[in-house]
Amino acid sequence: MVTVTNDCIGNVHVGISPPSVEEIFLLKEATLTCKATGLVSADDLEIKWASETKEFATGTPEIISVNGYFTAVSKLKVTLEEWARGDKFFCTVKQKDSLPSPRVAAYHRELDGPSHRPAVFLLSPSPQESTNGNGEVSLTCFVKDFYPEEVYITWLHSDNSVPQTFYTTTNLIPKKNGKPLFSVYSKLTVPTAEWTDGGIYTCVVYHETIQPPTRMITRNADSTGKQTLVNVGLTLPDKANPCSN
Repeated sequence: MVTVTNDCIGNVHVGISPPSVEEIFLLKEATLTCKATGLVSADDLEIKWASETKEFATGTPEIISVNGYFTAVSKLKVTLEEWARGDKFFCTVKQKDSLPSPRVAAYHRELDGPSHRPAVFLLSPSPQESTNGNGEVSLTCFVKDFYPEEVYITWLHSDNSVPQTFYTTTNLIPKKNGKPLFSVYSKLTVPTAEWTDGGIYTCVVYHETIQPPTRMITRNADSTGKQTLVNVGLTLPDKANPCSN
């Protein structure tokens, strides 16, 4: 869970967006984005970043003009350790024609419970789906009961990355009994011919409790529809863990 404090006055809104999970797990970086919208002018605009202990040097914000109003965007790159442990960051926006006084937005990552490693299940297509004549089959990766909520899922076909246009991942599904646990599904659609030819598909799950990430492999054993489900753990680079050095 993250805590974000947004400040809004009139038509001006100031808020901070957290880093993407792709950036956290693949790049081992954390970039915060402060956006001020609804500004009537960009003259003498200032956006400053600070934590509870220091100020940060930042460059000139990006200015976008839309329908006579201005949007200002400023980014701050922090260490993965600062983000992971929940350090608090502040974005202060000054623009005299839009704001009578500086407006401040705050952000920090907030953890509501103990970490919990996900269980990962890979569901291969049913024999009926493989012969339904649609020309496509679906594989589903179910990532169950994890915390914190940041998780990243990718797919491989014969150890090659699958473009994101071929799979979709649901929004976080919270556990209904009130415990701070989440689940997600990721669905990959592949041509039936590739599946029946014995292609190997891998669901790769990144979560800070997993080191190395769990990789699940499923393979069609033969063209008759008999399927083999293989679950293995393979070593990936340390950069998959957002809290490792």
